[in-house]
Amino acid sequence: MVLLDVIEVEAGDGGSLEPVFENQERRICGMKSYVLRQPFVKLREPASFMKVSVALGTVVRPDNIHKAPETLWEESMPI
Repeated sequence: MVLLDVIEVEAGDGGSLEPVFENQERRICGMKSYVLRQPFVKLREPASFMKVSVALGTVVRPDNIHKAPETLWEESMPI
């Protein structure tokens, strides 16, 4: 398991996240399957999905919806 902090993130078109990890690697992670279950259902609205930031090395959104950096790494691929 890779344990790298996220240092930057962008919400991409089509329901994807593009995190940049502390090793400077930019990756892409599809989120479409996540928005079908709790607590991610709130992110179906594009305006909500786009409100993404980094705090303490992980990707966070309003309402305390977050995704652990190690999960993002494992479920993503390099761009």
